[in-house]
Amino acid sequence: MHDRLAEIFIQKGIIRHNTNVSANYVTEQFGGVLKLEALSDFLVIRAIKMEDGSIVFDLKQVNSNARHRVPASAIQKIEGMDPARIASVYNLKADGTQKTIGRKRGRKPRIIKEIFKNVR
Repeated sequence: MHDRLAEIFIQKGIIRHNTNVSANYVTEQFGGVLKLEALSDFLVIRAIKMEDGSIVFDLKQVNSNARHRVPASAIQKIEGMDPARIASVYNLKADGTQKTIGRKRGRKPRIIKEIFKNVR
């Protein structure tokens, strides 16, 4: 998820305290030998906007209550839905910019035709 999209989701209240998200995080294998990237479910504790404009989330793991700090780009799902799909509901692209709305196609409602007949 892009930082701009994350900021818009925070402003609209889609991502707030205790929102369930799935995110990639860095973990260590047994003995601390290798660092692996794993996907897990988290609850959002808070969102932090860094000085460089990026957004970082403090997350609490659902199963073990372990806390992790993850960038917005690591979030894969919000409440079980893809961020791009949620963005399309709000007429946004996956990067957070506004979609251009084209002209509406198809038949016009009958009520509008009757109103225009009575106007003449």
